[in-house]
Amino acid sequence: MALLLLESFDALAEVSDKYSTDTANVTTSATQARTGTLSMLIDGTTSTFVYFPVLTATRTNEIYVGFAIYLTGYPGLDGYSAIRFIGDSIAGAFLVIQDDGELAVGGSTLQEYSGANKLSLNTWYYIEIKMIKSNSSSAGDVIVKVDGVEWINCDAGRDFLSGSYAWTDCVAFRGYAGADRYIDDLYICDETGAQNNTFLGQLKIATLYPSEDGNQNDFVGSDADSIDNFLLVDEATDDGDTTYVESDTPTEVDLYTMDNMPAASSSIVGVQVCSYMRTDAVGSRLARHVARVSTTDYEGADMGVNYAYMWGVTTWELNPGDSAAWEDADIDAVEFGIKVEA
Repeated sequence: MALLLLESFDALAEVSDKYSTDTANVTTSATQARTGTLSMLIDGTTSTFVYFPVLTATRTNEIYVGFAIYLTGYPGLDGYSAIRFIGDSIAGAFLVIQDDGELAVGGSTLQEYSGANKLSLNTWYYIEIKMIKSNSSSAGDVIVKVDGVEWINCDAGRDFLSGSYAWTDCVAFRGYAGADRYIDDLYICDETGAQNNTFLGQLKIATLYPSEDGNQNDFVGSDADSIDNFLLVDEATDDGDTTYVESDTPTEVDLYTMDNMPAASSSIVGVQVCSYMRTDAVGSRLARHVARVSTTDYEGADMGVNYAYMWGVTTWELNPGDSAAWEDADIDAVEFGIKVEA
């Protein structure tokens, strides 16, 4: 699998519910949203970081990151990193937004610049970065695109390593004092697998919510029955223990139909199913996401569930029913849900 993360920020009450942040200066905001209703706001009160894990079975050296960004101001100091590619907690390569909107990439020092190409304020842009950390001198190891146009292309053999670490296991977005920035429609992928192993283009990530009960509803809701369970889990942002569904029995499943896809959508790179869940007692359990295509249920990998609320995520890059790319009609017809595994 190459698609590692899709994030629209629409379903997050707080960014810190799902991702690590250094301060409380990272929130979701409806002030600016490229798609959907919310974006991530890194406000300009102070310097801060928000960390997005790169979750792979094996460490990856070639990584692609794409995101929409809206700047309300420039940093007051050149060389202030905007994104860092971290390996084993060591910050190596980074992307910089200069104090006039110029972009640059480097390691401990800046190495390559976008020159006359600059970001304007109060405008949405879509930035994509290919990052290979190595000692090679091959052009194309580090590429930065803005709205599909290449602004930077250079080799990676110039101080891009995290110490001696050639991999990236975390991508950190940085905010700086003096200017707000909004981030939306974020993706992360790597070079592995047959799907989504290069630049994905200017993605728009649609967040869909449960719309009706599905084929199977074994869980009992906070309203003490198993009728209209979708109404208890369809909120745009979680409400904790106010409304929920629960089960203590392995093999029980709760399924839901979903909102229809937005009109005029194009090719679909993948579907990411997210659940906000916890156990009702100290200890851990296992759960799995389920995709029901036609009359067949397809299960995702095990997800550990603990006493504190956590997000469980499963990604299907292809429709598991036919191993082909998802189409709008597939999404409109599929049911997604959750299963108690153990």
